[in-house]
Parts: sequence; structure tokens; C-alpha cells
Amino acid sequence: MEMIVLIYRANRTKKKIFIIAKMREVLLEVQVYIRLMSDLKYISERKYVALMEETTSMSKQMTAWERSEIKVEN
Repeated sequence: MEMIVLIYRANRTKKKIFIIAKMREVLLEVQVYIRLMSDLKYISERKYVALMEETTSMSKQMTAWERSEIKVEN
């Protein structure tokens, strides 16, 4: 839920860099929770891999968004 709110905020503001940095923190936290769930056997290895692929994809999207914003600022 927090990630959705951050995406909304980033779309509504001109200074997105700080919000994108917060999104990275939240995503890292999600990845830690996913790893913990896998280690504790709450999710299967297959589900773990799928979720990590999704979070990796989100991270790549954030990187592209961040690069785009840096170009705009310069």
C-alpha cells in the first residue's frame, strides 16, 4: 500500500527524486520480507523466485524513472 501511495505522490510532484529514493527503501523492505517468508517456508521457492522477479522489474522501472528525472533536472 505504501508503494502505491508513493507512486501517486511521485506522479503529482515535480521533484520525484526524493520520492523515488523512498520507493527504493520500501521495495528493499518488501524484498527482505519476501526472503524471510521463503526462509520460514511460508512461500514456496517457485513463489519466491516469481516475487523476486517482480520486485527486480519494479527496481528497473524505478531506475529508468530516476534517470529520466535526473536528465530533466539538468
